[in-house]
Amino acid sequence: MNVILGNVDRLLSGVDDPDAQEAGTAIRQAAASLVGLGDTASTLRQTWDDIDPTAIDLVQVARRVRCDARAENPSADIDVVAPDSCWVSGDSRLVTVLSELVENGLEHAQSNAGVEMRIDPGCEWTEIHVIDHGPGLAPSERAVLNGDMETPLEHGSGLGLWIVNWIVSISGGQLDVTVDGTAGTVVTISLPTADLETKESRR
Repeated sequence: MNVILGNVDRLLSGVDDPDAQEAGTAIRQAAASLVGLGDTASTLRQTWDDIDPTAIDLVQVARRVRCDARAENPSADIDVVAPDSCWVSGDSRLVTVLSELVENGLEHAQSNAGVEMRIDPGCEWTEIHVIDHGPGLAPSERAVLNGDMETPLEHGSGLGLWIVNWIVSISGGQLDVTVDGTAGTVVTISLPTADLETKESRR
């Protein structure tokens, strides 16, 4: 696909015909989409291994995701509403989960509404809500997060949301999606609250 992208750019640089330019742009977009799909598939391979959950600070994960997202989208409004720390059972692949949801939220957010990650600690379960203010996830994409089966005519736009579903599932967590046509989408991830006594005993 990278070879295709390079050659399309070379061809278009010497073509003035509007129809040819339009066709070349369509080829470039399709090739770029496949490159992105390949990158996501590479990430998917890493999720097949069983996760050995340990205690991880979800606040630090959210802040890292915010930092990375702002590096890619300097003007993006990304908020983290959370306590100083919040330990859950999981591993570093939770970064992939939140990154995918934040990226998806920024892509669909209306104007500069941005995305918020809000963490609510609990005794047994801790929730993190990823909130955007876009038009809301399509039913097919909500089905992906809910783990419903795809059909040939109704499928998610990519592998990213499937990765979110799988990592949360094998981490022992749960997913819930709420869509409000006026407020946007809230994806809630519930993760087991970590036993810090166990964590300390392993040191």
